[in-house]
Amino acid sequence: MHQSHASASASAFARRTVTVTAGVCLALGAFAFVAPSASATSDSDAASTAAATGLSGLTIAQIGELLDAGTVTSAELVTAYLDRIAAYDDAYADEPGLHAVIALNPDAAAVAAERDAERAAGEIRGPLHGVPIVVKDLVDLEGMATTNGAIAFADYLPDTDSTVVARLEAAGAVIIAKTNLSEFAWSGDDSESGIRGDVRNPYDQTRTSSGSSGGTAAAVAAGFAAAGIGSDTYGSIRTPSAHQSLVGVRPTHGLVSLAGVTPQVGPLDTVGPMTVSVADAAIMLDAIAGADTADAYTSSAPVAGTTEYFAALSDTALDGATVLNMTATRFRGGSVASELTPARDEVLSIYDAAVEELRAQGATVIDVELTSEQLSTLGGRGWYGMAGYLDEYWVDAEATWPAGLAELTEPSDALTVSDYLADDREIESIRGDAAWLLTTTPLDPTTLANDETRGASALLAWTNLFAEYGAVAAIYPTDSLPATTLPLSEGYYNARNAGWASGVGAPAVTVPTGYTASGMPVGMEFMGLPFDDAELLSFAYDYEQASQVRVAPESTPALASELALFAVDEEPSATPTPTPTPTATSTTPDPTSSTGGSAHPSASATPSATGAAAATKSLASTGADVDARPVIGLAAGLVLVGGATVAIIARRRSRDAS
Repeated sequence: MHQSHASASASAFARRTVTVTAGVCLALGAFAFVAPSASATSDSDAASTAAATGLSGLTIAQIGELLDAGTVTSAELVTAYLDRIAAYDDAYADEPGLHAVIALNPDAAAVAAERDAERAAGEIRGPLHGVPIVVKDLVDLEGMATTNGAIAFADYLPDTDSTVVARLEAAGAVIIAKTNLSEFAWSGDDSESGIRGDVRNPYDQTRTSSGSSGGTAAAVAAGFAAAGIGSDTYGSIRTPSAHQSLVGVRPTHGLVSLAGVTPQVGPLDTVGPMTVSVADAAIMLDAIAGADTADAYTSSAPVAGTTEYFAALSDTALDGATVLNMTATRFRGGSVASELTPARDEVLSIYDAAVEELRAQGATVIDVELTSEQLSTLGGRGWYGMAGYLDEYWVDAEATWPAGLAELTEPSDALTVSDYLADDREIESIRGDAAWLLTTTPLDPTTLANDETRGASALLAWTNLFAEYGAVAAIYPTDSLPATTLPLSEGYYNARNAGWASGVGAPAVTVPTGYTASGMPVGMEFMGLPFDDAELLSFAYDYEQASQVRVAPESTPALASELALFAVDEEPSATPTPTPTPTATSTTPDPTSSTGGSAHPSASATPSATGAAAATKSLASTGADVDARPVIGLAAGLVLVGGATVAIIARRRSRDAS
């Protein structure tokens, strides 16, 4: 912990909002990575996809093909992605802009050049080598402010990288930006911050991106980066992912380190990938999962997580699997306001079609209707003590505080939530909840023990429910409503189903299932038992490969400059197109390849820019492709015990033995 220094609070944050400058960002340590097998397609296939659609929707595997072939360099990719941020993150044409990015990483160009030099020397760290990604701005990156979206924290400068960032960089990734979020990840309904305002949905920029990882979701969906990192306490990865046609993974609690990540509620908090394909999510999880001595949750996890999530993917995983379709009214958005019922019914129709696709892939899907008492038991841990977790975190955090912030309330030598509220620049939604926030501060032993007991009881109930039916996963709509217009409608929150996995520390994966008549994405969530992450990803992968429904948003089309990067000579149109209704496309995926007898997807088996068949129009170069659209807003003010655990371990061993 460090006291604030006026000199340190001056320019470091602002510098990162202007442009990419030179510098070196060193990856910490070495990281063993299981590389994907060689692509069964030619390098020209990835190049032709990029030439047709630009960067939006390209998978990590496709980007790797382009880099390996020398079609593009990492440095050129960084520039191209930054061009897209400059073009679409602030207002343009008749669109308000996404407001997805809080700050650019000035070291990105230097890191990309370093990755290019390593590649030229034959030193490739893995499939993330040279791939540009973004991280949510509650994840520490040394030298960049961790603002949590709050104006009061614009100069909060961590001294070290979070473990997640360190592992991504060690795997070769290039972090190009930090993304917007609901301030201090407070809201799951939208992603509004004091620094950048509301994140807009690229599928319809009058609508919310959801929260709290809406900035990462919008950025990845709009092609601001190849993939991103979000955090999930009660759905903050999954809901924004579903509403922006992405794959979002909430890992098992204790699988991915939270060191250097601003908390909400420690026993519920997780960090995970947000990507355009399941394979990309598995690649990201391979890089970030694993025990960390700096993190109490991963270092005390009862089951060690695998680091071979990509290798475990199979497009026949659903064949013979028993899946529980949670048909209870609560899971189907039964509590939405009456005026939202038609929208809910449309989402459920799309979801029901996805369930039939699971059956077509060989899954036994059992419809399960639960009583209100059963639903209550399955709920698990609650939302307690956010202010207490934050205050504890700041005591140990190695960072330079914003000047004068800690002195606003007693104790004057400690940074607290009270200081943040006393600064009086928080967004209105937090101001309205301030009294509730402060009353939940005490992390007393009785409250914590009772909460832990509830979590363990719920986990045991889920374990028994799975055992009763011989099930390996549960499914339900990620959100029973599409993303709604801003401001939000009453009842919007109640349509999310995120709490079920959160309350028991279980993994969950949302995958795109289609689009409403108005073109808004819809998602289905797979939930498993703790540390069944690899199996769950494989189910999602099998469904994704069979359905192939994702299309990229058309409000952020390819720029002339990025098409030129892939040698496209067509004359671009003059302006970006307004958001149309996406049309799902169906393609036949390549079969999985085998290496050493173990089935896993080749790079080509990932959804090929999933939705690349959707036509996009290019933005004409005005002679100032980037400079004509500066990111002006960026410079303005920029989170198991007892019988349940034993049951899970026994179940896993029994399954492995069989």
